[in-house]
Amino acid sequence: SESQSASSNSRTARINRIGSYNDADSKESKKGSDPVFSQPAVCLLTGKLLEAGHRGKGALSKHTREISPNAGVFLLLRHTSVLLISDGYGFLYGSPYVDSHGEMDIELVRGHMLYLDQDRLQALEDLFRSQGVSQTVARLRMRVSSKKCPPRNHF
Repeated sequence: SESQSASSNSRTARINRIGSYNDADSKESKKGSDPVFSQPAVCLLTGKLLEAGHRGKGALSKHTREISPNAGVFLLLRHTSVLLISDGYGFLYGSPYVDSHGEMDIELVRGHMLYLDQDRLQALEDLFRSQGVSQTVARLRMRVSSKKCPPRNHF
């Protein structure tokens, strides 16, 4: 099952590899008769496409609990960044996708073609394998005012 495969051994789990950012985005746009999501997110552990736009509904947190005992890693397609989730708390964590100059283009402001940076992806995989997602989310949340942090199960 999906839950067993993702959580069976976090040391051997691999982040799903999607070539260019345009490949990732086209996965969402070619869903056929499935609903088009306003804020699509791809689970980088299972490859499942989910809706992240219904703030406060917790669809990503729920999926995380179903597939992993401790952490979720999602690519927010419209935002072009990674969302880390631990214990229902989420935090944005940059992007493994960069333009031809090696720079992130969060929210596609510059509109350049984005490519998967293998070093950034490896760092993300290492973070997940070492079970460092929970610690990273907690550390990032501590740096930001509690008023600016989304509540638990928001994503």
